[in-house]
Amino acid sequence: MSKQKKRFELHAHTKYSQKQGVSSYREMVEAAQMKSVQGIAITDCGNLNALYEDENISNNDELNAVQRMCGTEIWICDESKDNSYRATLLAIDQDGLKCITRILSEGSLKDHNNNTLCVQKSLVDADRNGIMVGCAFDEGEVINALLSDKTDDEIKDVIKFYDYVEVAPLSSAEHLIDNREISKVHSRSDIEDMVKRITELCEDCDVPVVAVSDAYYAFQADEKAQLILASYYATNERHGLYIKTTDELLEEFRFLGKDMVSEIVIDNSRMIADRIIITPPALTCDKYPIMWDGCGTELAKKCFKRAEEIYGKQLPDEVRDRIGKELEYMYPSEAEGLIVSISDAFAIAGIETGDYSIRGSGGASFIGYLMGINGGINPLKPHYYCTECNYSEFNVSGNARIGMELPEKVCPVCGKPLLRDGFNLDAWYFYGRNGGKEPDFDYNLASGKRGELKKALKKAKGISDIVECGTSSSVSENGAERMIAQYEDRHNLSFVEEERSSLKEKLEGCIIGYGEHPGGVLLIPDRIVNVNDHIQTREDDGEFRITIPDYHNLDRMFIKLDILRHQTVGQISRLAELTGIRPDQIPLDDKDVTEAFQSGGKGEYTFVGIFDLMGDYIAKMLDVYKINNLYDIARLSALCHGTAVWMDNGEELLRNKTISQDELLCSRDDVYEHLLDAGFDRDTAFRYAERIRKGKKFLPEQEEELRAKGISDWFIDSCNKIRYMFPKAHCISYAIMSWQLMYYKIHCDQSYFYRAFLETMDVEEVVYEAINSGKEKVAEILEESLQGWMVTPDWSRSDEFALLVAKEMLDKGLYSDVVWVKP
Repeated sequence: MSKQKKRFELHAHTKYSQKQGVSSYREMVEAAQMKSVQGIAITDCGNLNALYEDENISNNDELNAVQRMCGTEIWICDESKDNSYRATLLAIDQDGLKCITRILSEGSLKDHNNNTLCVQKSLVDADRNGIMVGCAFDEGEVINALLSDKTDDEIKDVIKFYDYVEVAPLSSAEHLIDNREISKVHSRSDIEDMVKRITELCEDCDVPVVAVSDAYYAFQADEKAQLILASYYATNERHGLYIKTTDELLEEFRFLGKDMVSEIVIDNSRMIADRIIITPPALTCDKYPIMWDGCGTELAKKCFKRAEEIYGKQLPDEVRDRIGKELEYMYPSEAEGLIVSISDAFAIAGIETGDYSIRGSGGASFIGYLMGINGGINPLKPHYYCTECNYSEFNVSGNARIGMELPEKVCPVCGKPLLRDGFNLDAWYFYGRNGGKEPDFDYNLASGKRGELKKALKKAKGISDIVECGTSSSVSENGAERMIAQYEDRHNLSFVEEERSSLKEKLEGCIIGYGEHPGGVLLIPDRIVNVNDHIQTREDDGEFRITIPDYHNLDRMFIKLDILRHQTVGQISRLAELTGIRPDQIPLDDKDVTEAFQSGGKGEYTFVGIFDLMGDYIAKMLDVYKINNLYDIARLSALCHGTAVWMDNGEELLRNKTISQDELLCSRDDVYEHLLDAGFDRDTAFRYAERIRKGKKFLPEQEEELRAKGISDWFIDSCNKIRYMFPKAHCISYAIMSWQLMYYKIHCDQSYFYRAFLETMDVEEVVYEAINSGKEKVAEILEESLQGWMVTPDWSRSDEFALLVAKEMLDKGLYSDVVWVKP
């Protein structure tokens, strides 16, 4: 019979079974295909993550011939939660998949076993629409009932809860032999006797018994890697848990007799698989954009209306063309509704331009500027405009890099001083080459505003709910090396280099934990009625939070928005409250602020409290790099946040006077603009700039093309050293915050400035005790704690940051008579 029919595998784990599985989803399907297993159910512990990879299988004819089934393994517990047992859930159809997702979502995250969700039996039994519930072998409820000396009738009552009962290779239960807590298992034959009794009792209950591999890796050769992973995390060491061929599983249970073993290995697995009509691609659906009928028209109307308020009814060509081009760029990604929704949420939450800072390249969106959601950064080229009569002037002469560098000028129509604006940001850095890239608006907010925006997003047009983004952590290259070394020490082994390399490759990427993103949320559109149909979540204080899925598996379906808590934004927000001066009212060309930055922080007003400019590292940079205005601060920020952009690169070029400071490559936009100036078309310039910002060197043939266009060797060499570059828009946002902080420090009572910083920092009680003791005590603690910190500041160390601010406060005699207590 084994030559005539193939079996189905109903219990297999991938690397998504945290701290247990070592094989990928593809490897599991490949193993099934190579071993003539007709189908396989992936039953990772407490999650469905592997199924998001199925689209990589569906395009392969050989692998696509293997039926894939959706499932998960959970722990089922009684109402008192005194005992818990392994069980598997298989989805029969789409309703079953939704059912499993809801069960996982509603399962308690506080009560778990071996990193697997523990779910009350009543929760499973209340909603079994479209699923089959299987009892696992090792640590399953039936085998536990046998070991607990329950009567046959009591065991049958247990069996009747399940749709089928699994038996696995006996090696999976060998850890029970001579276990101190179990007195009746002394040999492999005792395990065989339990299997026989299970089959007999299940036959009486008309519940099928199914033989499974209970596999944690695809092939037998992968066993060592799984043992290393299990050993490192102190889980049970079990052998032989790979995908079995039909004949191997028949041989495993031959003690049951020919007819019974064929029934549990082949017939019953086929009977269960035949009921399943769903395959994993149901999870890998298309993107769910935020949109509704007419949302594009609504966005266009609002943009043109706001543009006319700024530039007049007769819009300048530069304004009209930019709006039209950006609308065209965003059309393929269906982002029109998203922008309207975010703007709507900002209005609901009362969030204005000065209440947040923009992250990433969002400042390059002129439509975002007009809709009030890009941090107030006007990305047009430097220009003048009049708020009184709407006069504007774009054809300006000179070498102004941003509007603030234009000379002051009065309106030729009404005589009112003209406003200077424009940060010269190309739309391609936000929308991608010729558009199509999904617009990515991400924000830094103060804690209170962040919470208000999250609530507002749930009420915004086109959005039904938001879900906190989940994350996963996996074994790194160094982590794999540590695991292997520990295993060698414990077992007095020494792997040869070839085997060590193979083991390391197998262990890297294995999931070891799940968590939550610090500020990312997924936006659920109105068309999704029940988010738990699609994502495993839990509801916490009225908000949906991810439990297991990594958002990287979900952002193909739902739009992700980062709304992060940011300490500097919080401090600026507090300063605005204390002084009554809104940050967006602060002039970005203030002469006193300009002088303070031009002094490099060595004049009357230091950089203490200016988040991005503190530390010896910055001070050494400023020996070479000079700040003249806001734009130079932005370029300095880009140098600091890039990798291999300044050290052993830009710094050497400036010190050796190879180039001027204005030629220095700081942000990814600088590479793009340099290539445009050399005569490259926009497409080539953008592709090359994207290559460099990702840390990829120019290819030899590309270097030849660059030199043929007259590009200097220093430019090519500098680009080839770079490993990562920040977008200019993000750095402009950081620079504006630094400028605002310095303005408050200079023009407001400095006591406000220091109070805002200390009130918004999460610092230990010892800091306040030191402040109350006086500047000598503060200086003493600083000397002890700042060893090495100022060279490369770790801004998560709020205590040191607060002490530096407090020292300057006390040195200036501020708040000397105030008792400081932790908020």
